[in-house]
Amino acid sequence: MENHQATPSAPATHRCWFKPSLEGKRANQKTVSGTCTRKRPPRVTYTDGTNVDQAVALAKDADVAVVVLASTSREGIDRATLALDQSEVAAAVGAAQRSTIVIVAAPGQFLAKPWEGNVSTLVAVGMSGQEQGNAVTEVLFDGPDAHAAGCPCGRIPYTLPNVENETQFPASAYPGINNEAYYSEKLEIGYRWYTAHGVKPAYAFGAGLTYTTFAFSDLKVSGADADGVPSGATVVVHNTGERSGRAVGQLYIKYPEASGEPPLQLRGFGSAVIEPAASTTLTFKLDAQAFSIWDVESHEWALQHGTFVLSAGSASDNLSTHATIQL
Repeated sequence: MENHQATPSAPATHRCWFKPSLEGKRANQKTVSGTCTRKRPPRVTYTDGTNVDQAVALAKDADVAVVVLASTSREGIDRATLALDQSEVAAAVGAAQRSTIVIVAAPGQFLAKPWEGNVSTLVAVGMSGQEQGNAVTEVLFDGPDAHAAGCPCGRIPYTLPNVENETQFPASAYPGINNEAYYSEKLEIGYRWYTAHGVKPAYAFGAGLTYTTFAFSDLKVSGADADGVPSGATVVVHNTGERSGRAVGQLYIKYPEASGEPPLQLRGFGSAVIEPAASTTLTFKLDAQAFSIWDVESHEWALQHGTFVLSAGSASDNLSTHATIQL
C-alpha cells in the first residue's frame, strides 16, 4: 500500500495494489483501486514469500499478517496435488504471528493442514476473477458493502479433506487405467462419502463463519399432494451473537434404507441477514423429485416410500433440527 501525501494541486490519495491495473477503478476522489477509506490508513509491508525468514520477521513486527496462497492450475491439466504453493510460508508466519489471515485462491478443494492450526483466519475465495483483490479488501476491512450484505458470509461448496486421497480413490477410478476410468465411488461423492463412512473432514460442505453466531430450530414440513409429498419446509434461525450477519441454512434428506441412497442428500439452501437477538424463517421448496431416485431401467424418477428424515443446519456436519415424514 502506498500513501500519497496531499499537495497544493492534488488531495491525499491511498492506493492499494491488489491488482495490476488501476485504470478505471477509482472508488472516490481520495481512494483508488479498492482501498478502504480510514482516517489513518494501515501501513502495509509486502514480501513475495520466497524468503521465508524475511516473511517471518515482517510478521513478528506487524499487528496482523496476511498470507495469500494459491494452487498452480489451468485448463487442460489436473492438479498434481491438493497442497497449495508456498504453504510453508503460512505455517512459518502463523507460528510467528497469532493474528495471521490466510487467503486461498484455488479452483476447488485444497489441503489446509497442517498450517491451518497456526493461523487465526482462513478465507477461501475460489477463483474470483479480476475483482478478487477489491472483494478481499472489502471483507478484511469490514467495508460498507460487505457489512450491508452481512459478509463475510460465504460457505464452501465442497468438502476439504484432511489428507490427499482421503476418499480412497483407486487408480482405476483416478487417473484411470489404459485411458479408462471406473466410477467405483458410485453415489458417494463429496460430503456423501464422509457421512457414509463416518469420517470428520477438515471442513465440511457448507462450512463458513461470519462475525456472529446462529442457532437453527423448529424444522417443519408443510403441504402435501395426493401422494403425501410435502411442498416445502421451514426452519427458524436465531442470531445469538452481538452483530448482524447473514445466516446460510441447508436442508438435507435421509432416504429409507431400501432406497440405497447415501445417508444425506442436499435438497435446498437459503440465506437471510439477521440482526442481533432477532430471528427469521428460512423456506425450502420441495417436490416429488426431492424424494425420488433415478431408475436406470425405466429412465425416469421413481418416488420412494418409507420413512424420510429431514435435517437443517449450517453445514453437512452441523445439522441441529430434524423432522420425520412417512410416504
